[in-house]
Amino acid sequence: MPEYQIGFWRNSDHSDSILNEEAVTELSDLILQYMTEIDFKDLPPIVGQILDDFADQSGCLPDDLEKADAFQAIINAQLAVTLAYQLGRLDGKSPQIIDKLVDEVVSNESLLQLLETTEIGRQDLDKPVEKVYPQLRLINFTDQ
Repeated sequence: MPEYQIGFWRNSDHSDSILNEEAVTELSDLILQYMTEIDFKDLPPIVGQILDDFADQSGCLPDDLEKADAFQAIINAQLAVTLAYQLGRLDGKSPQIIDKLVDEVVSNESLLQLLETTEIGRQDLDKPVEKVYPQLRLINFTDQ
């Protein structure tokens, strides 16, 4: 069990903490297992359309719907934004559930410091979950 208190990662003292790739995968799997109990059919169609528009505006949906893999790309994008939406709802309604799941996977070895650099080097490409994705999020969303 980690030496951190439940919900520690929401604290500003840990706002630059990220998980290593193994812990991210484990946490995602735990959250997905928990979310299998959520009925995705309850998503109002208008909310689904808004999520589709977010995916489209971000360039995740194909332009050419006649391509062989177009529908699969749409389904993948819809799944990703719907899971993100449901995760946000779950965290908003029951943050203690997310805190408990984070606590289950966090150990001293799984916590890393987010580097405050805007540089992404060639060697970083070998660890995208730890060194590319968080950096791009930091670069793209902290100045807005």
